[in-house]
Amino acid sequence: MIKALQNIKLSTFEFLKRHFYDIDILRQANEHINQLCGIKTFFGNEHDFSLFQEMLKPSGAISEAEDRREYGDFQTPAMLSDSVCSLITGDDFSPEILIEPTFGKGSFIISALKTFPDLKHVYGTEIFEPYCWQTKFAILELFIENPELNKPSISLFCEDIFSFDFNKIGQYIDKKNVLVIGKSTMGYKCRVKFSGLPQSSDKK
Repeated sequence: MIKALQNIKLSTFEFLKRHFYDIDILRQANEHINQLCGIKTFFGNEHDFSLFQEMLKPSGAISEAEDRREYGDFQTPAMLSDSVCSLITGDDFSPEILIEPTFGKGSFIISALKTFPDLKHVYGTEIFEPYCWQTKFAILELFIENPELNKPSISLFCEDIFSFDFNKIGQYIDKKNVLVIGKSTMGYKCRVKFSGLPQSSDKK
């Protein structure tokens, strides 16, 4: 989380200090962030919320180090993810559900939020926790700067894609236009009837 906060713009950090400095209840903080950007359960526990509060203080300065090599460290450039989403839009496809299986720093999610006005739900998984935080704060910053954007419900899971139980989200996506996108899929669009895997698809 610390690195994620260090990477946001100063204007975003000042916004967070103004709006969250006096909030000391986890539930209220999560509800407020959900209203701002659609992310469900931004802070998963009291420890994460307390760390966030400490970082908002003038003396808040903590360092963290993580070895990313075992997770792989190729991150999709924003220009590429923007181009892929634009290409999908040009194909006259408007997804209602977005799934990003390994969202990293969130390039595809951010691009999709800017591109697809009919999105209702976004689901993403990422095993590397610092990237989860960077994505959360990037999404929050996007909506702070662009409050007029369509605001879907966003669920981000810090879990391994290979052990993630997709039945958690299967009940919400039946008979919806679903876009599965990411650096491993590069624009895989499908209409899903969920039983673990898509029954029909149209690969780009």
